[in-house]
Amino acid sequence: MKNSNWIIPAALGLALALPLSRAAADQTPAPADQKAMDKGGKLQKELGLTKDQAAKFQALKESFKSAMKPLNDKRRDLMTKLKSQVDAKAPDADLQSTLNDLDANHKAVMDQMMQMKTQMQSLLTPTQRAKMLVARKNHRRHHGSRHNGPAEGMPE
Repeated sequence: MKNSNWIIPAALGLALALPLSRAAADQTPAPADQKAMDKGGKLQKELGLTKDQAAKFQALKESFKSAMKPLNDKRRDLMTKLKSQVDAKAPDADLQSTLNDLDANHKAVMDQMMQMKTQMQSLLTPTQRAKMLVARKNHRRHHGSRHNGPAEGMPE
């Protein structure tokens, strides 16, 4: 039991830290490429997308948004549950179960994001993919990474 004493402080730290990021997390997380699509056709122009490609990108974006909503809702509900458990000083087994559910939800979110990336890339020619990577690198260099740290030297 002594080795599991770290779980409660870790869960409490997580419960306190995640509500701060929940406002951002409740909005559908989007890859940098998807955010660029929303900029009035900027991506279409920069990459030279055909009208068919642009329409497919838009459909893919809507599909991604629909697929992410239940995952985001579940994450929010699990965090509420975890906070209640921590406040009620629930047993470690209950906390671990909720933490496992959160881990599974996170994996599902990451899987969905990778599926979106794969589908997005399949719509592009090699030249368009190269242009997207260069544009993303330049964007990160000028605006920093998602975590507001320096973008230089960050792996793609």
